[in-house]
Amino acid sequence: MDDRPTRRLLTALFDAAVAAVAPERVLPAALRRRGDAVYAAVVATGKAAPGMARAAASFSGDAPMLVVSDHVDDVPDGARLLVADHPVPGDRSIRAGEAVLALAARLGEGDRLLYLLSGGTSALVEVPRPGVTVAAMAAVTRDLLTAGASIHELNAVRRSLSAIKGGGLAAAVAPAAVTTLAISDVVDDDPTVIGSGPTVPPPEIDPVPILRRFGVDPPLGLTRDPAAGHRVKPERLDYEIVAAGSTAAAAAAASARSMGLGVEVHPEPVVGEARDAARWAVEQFVSSPDLDVLVLFGETTVAVRGTGSGGRNQEAALAAALALEGTPRIAFLAAGTDGIDGPTGAAGAVVDGTTAETARELGLGPDAALADNDSAPVLASVGAALVTGPTGTNVGDVWILARASSAG
Repeated sequence: MDDRPTRRLLTALFDAAVAAVAPERVLPAALRRRGDAVYAAVVATGKAAPGMARAAASFSGDAPMLVVSDHVDDVPDGARLLVADHPVPGDRSIRAGEAVLALAARLGEGDRLLYLLSGGTSALVEVPRPGVTVAAMAAVTRDLLTAGASIHELNAVRRSLSAIKGGGLAAAVAPAAVTTLAISDVVDDDPTVIGSGPTVPPPEIDPVPILRRFGVDPPLGLTRDPAAGHRVKPERLDYEIVAAGSTAAAAAAASARSMGLGVEVHPEPVVGEARDAARWAVEQFVSSPDLDVLVLFGETTVAVRGTGSGGRNQEAALAAALALEGTPRIAFLAAGTDGIDGPTGAAGAVVDGTTAETARELGLGPDAALADNDSAPVLASVGAALVTGPTGTNVGDVWILARASSAG
């Protein structure tokens, strides 16, 4: 598939989407809007943390800077980089969380923390509440992910186990103030859900019904009041979302329009079970023959029933390949804007109506693979996997469908 014009078009549109939400692109304007604000310290957490730190360096003077991410990357001179655990919190996540709180505790009245937040923070930065163990936090996270819980459900539980989430960081900073600039990876850009809201007072959500819905036992130390000990004065909070999935989707669409293509962005985020959402997206595009390109954004889930390997985007792509089988001239890209799709080395995949047939010719069973949640080996074997490496940003997933005649 590498030489097909449609694949090149889709990957070019995806590249445009990712470039539009790069920290260096979106952060400086937000910092300039704050004029001559002086920051006593800078903390950046999440998959986009190194890039956000670099973008903020010229605005933060000689303030101490702590960066927590899931990968090694360049950070400003003098900054401290910690690599922590993702998608399940571990000992490195605890060390990172404790380091963040220690830096926050050094601030006093009249100081302001600049907090640069991006997706992945919920696992990367953690401090358990009293009575909660890191093993319990990891087990709950793993069980909910495997069961197909949404990020809203997962993070509601995380807030109830954590001393740093749900406003915990803002409480630790007090009486200093905090400015939070966030790159959102959640479908409705809810500040209480992005990174589990370290600087945002949480809503009153009882986590127990969520756990019971997915058959997960409540761990010791769980609190039904996620705001306990995290009371924060609103006037000390300054919060802005500087980029989101809709930003990336709009950029992909703009790139397609610049090529003279007819394009539509689906207005609502794509959610739900990945395979079902992918089949629905294919159906929408197939039934719109006058449309050259359809762009979708959001974050789906996977209820793991099998033992295979693959992330939600590769599962969506394999489901789309089966739905497109026998349909000519249409290709589908599904990829994570962070460049990582589940426990694999791919960001996602690009498939078309020949993908499933090619897999069968190689002795692979795409239907059985999908049933076993084993999309990654099939897609890699047929050359459909999309490998980008970490992109340095994270606004959820982008899906794009295009017709071959549109690719030139």
